[in-house]
Amino acid sequence: MTAKIKLNAASGGGSVSLQAPTSTTNDANIELKLPVADGSADTFLKTDGSGNLAFAAAGGGKILQVLENVRSDASSQVVNTSATYEPTFLRQSITTTGSNKVLVEGFVNVGMTGAGNSIMIGLKKDGSNVGHGVASGNKRTCTSASFNKDSYNLTNIHFSFLDSPSAGTHEYHLEFSHSSGGNQTLYFNRTQDDSNSVQYPRTISVIRCSEVAP
Repeated sequence: MTAKIKLNAASGGGSVSLQAPTSTTNDANIELKLPVADGSADTFLKTDGSGNLAFAAAGGGKILQVLENVRSDASSQVVNTSATYEPTFLRQSITTTGSNKVLVEGFVNVGMTGAGNSIMIGLKKDGSNVGHGVASGNKRTCTSASFNKDSYNLTNIHFSFLDSPSAGTHEYHLEFSHSSGGNQTLYFNRTQDDSNSVQYPRTISVIRCSEVAP
């Protein structure tokens, strides 16, 4: 006879059951199933081939792999008026299968010589824009932006976008631009002043790609 423990919800229906195996060998099947939105049950805990109880993969939205590129060095780059800069750093490639999605996220710490201007970042996949705002006249489309206050300011710009690429290998990277009418120097992971004092930071910047099953 199979033993079973059933936990009923206090309200709203639904239940959780724990069912013992009919044998006690290492390959005996022990599972904890939890109800999901569509009324079915999804396995939450189960035994592996050695008889150990472990978390099981959920039904949807599983993270299959996570790849990350961290920029810890400080650097600078002159960016001309109305131009964009696409650095060789802050790039991450990922290989996906089927209809899996890619969650691209991260942050950049950047300063600029020209106070009172915006710094803009745009996400690109295989050289083309992805996750940009809708075009409107001469305005620059981008993924995220922030305001450069002054020469000792370091702004932190976050970005996050769930992409639906085709199966295969894709590279994601960032492009940088600014709103100034003159040429400006961008400073990555450091402020413009960068004096030798504890008042001035040295930071990191990150781009992360996660393959997500639908």
